[in-house]
Formats: sequence, C-alpha cells, structure tokens
Amino acid sequence: MLRGFCPANVIIVIMNSGEEAYRDHSSEETSGGLRARAQGARSPELGAALSAVDPDLLRWADGFIFGDVWTGDAISFEDRMMVAIVSLASCGQLAQLRNYLHGALQAGIDPVRIQESLKMLVVYIGFPAGIAALGVFQDVRAKYGSSR
Repeated sequence: MLRGFCPANVIIVIMNSGEEAYRDHSSEETSGGLRARAQGARSPELGAALSAVDPDLLRWADGFIFGDVWTGDAISFEDRMMVAIVSLASCGQLAQLRNYLHGALQAGIDPVRIQESLKMLVVYIGFPAGIAALGVFQDVRAKYGSSR
C-alpha cells in the first residue's frame, strides 16, 4: 500500500452521470495531465492504487473529475487546486489532502497562500480539524525545504 494513500477512502460519486461519465477523456491535456498536475509526481502511483481497487475508478476519475470538472475556463488551475485543498481539509480527508498539497507545491502555488487558506479554515471547521490540516501542510512543505 502507498504511504499516505488509503484505497478504502477513495469514494467517487457521479450523480446524474449517464453516458457523460463514459466519454473518452484520454487526452494528456485534459485528464491524465490534469490529474498529474493536481496530484504531483506520485500521480502514476496513485492512479495505479486507484485502479487496483477497481479498474473503472481511474477511468471515472480521469473522465469525470479531471476531464469534466477540472477543464472549465471559468477559474484557473491554481484556484481549482485551492478549492480542492480546502475541501479535502474541511472533510478531514488528510491522505488525499497530502497528495494535493504535494501537487500544489510542485505546480508552483505559493505556500503562503496555501498556509493562509488552511489557517482560515480553523474559524469554519474548528481548531482540531484546521490544526490537523495545517500539520499535514507543514509536513509536506518541509519536504521541499525553504525554496517553496
């Protein structure tokens, strides 16, 4: 099992998906490429772990999440990353949060922006959950040294 990734926590809900969930989003620019940017250097390992749970899950993730949800033009990739980060932190999904924090730092998102966003969560989700998310961020950030 991958450290920091728990296949049992992988839950993908596709509501009203019909045929749309099965569209081919195999382009590197839409699905796999966006997943790699969001999840960082470990994206292939994470994809393999997801596929090991059930082969359809990776296809659904690339097709729906990174093929439909992440490809809109209304907000930037960086803003989508911040929404994902604060959402995962708010839901207490710390293993997935860790993966997205690595992806954010590898994509060049300002660590001060991430820290301030997570710090602000303390007010809305409570001290224990907010501090846990900040702890994960501090652990991830330490792996990149002071350059980020």
